[in-house]
Amino acid sequence: MSEIDKLEQIIKLFRKKLSIPLTTKIRAGFKEKNALEVAKMLCDNGIDALAIHPRLQSEKFSGEPDYDLVAQVKQAVSIPVIISGGINTIDDAKKVYERTGVDGFLVGRGMQGQPWKLKQLQMEAIGETFIISQKEILACAQQHLEFLMEHYGDQGLYCFRKHIPFYIHDFEEASMIRKELMTMESHTLVQESIKQLML
Repeated sequence: MSEIDKLEQIIKLFRKKLSIPLTTKIRAGFKEKNALEVAKMLCDNGIDALAIHPRLQSEKFSGEPDYDLVAQVKQAVSIPVIISGGINTIDDAKKVYERTGVDGFLVGRGMQGQPWKLKQLQMEAIGETFIISQKEILACAQQHLEFLMEHYGDQGLYCFRKHIPFYIHDFEEASMIRKELMTMESHTLVQESIKQLML
């Protein structure tokens, strides 16, 4: 985003070569906010939809999302605008929609250790209560580990470790459980330990 001319050349090339819908995801800017300028350029060059994470690249995931900037982008372009970042509850989504008028939401980090998050948001949107038991959470974690082992082989266990804190953060004795699972060197031991926790 710091080199708009180069970005425009790339987008034009993609648009020329692709017959399928072309979407992009941008931030508020790189070191300075220029999302409005970039969004207009993307729209002018045939982008079909735009996702925006309203923080600077230099901010990573810290700092407050700039929802006013998102509202400006939404008003300035004729394509769907989807917000990414800061949506963890249905109340978050409602407040952001009221403030920005966006067409949709991307939920990324909010799904870590919560692969049921979209179902939860869907139910809460229609006024239903979402409940998930500790046993169901552990079953999801166990399935996640199995998928990682199948895809990555032995490295799957190490990939899984970064997800453990997210799955168990609300558990009693979460610190002890995390320490135990994170230090096991065998996925079989991890699976057995999870099974024991499910009892």
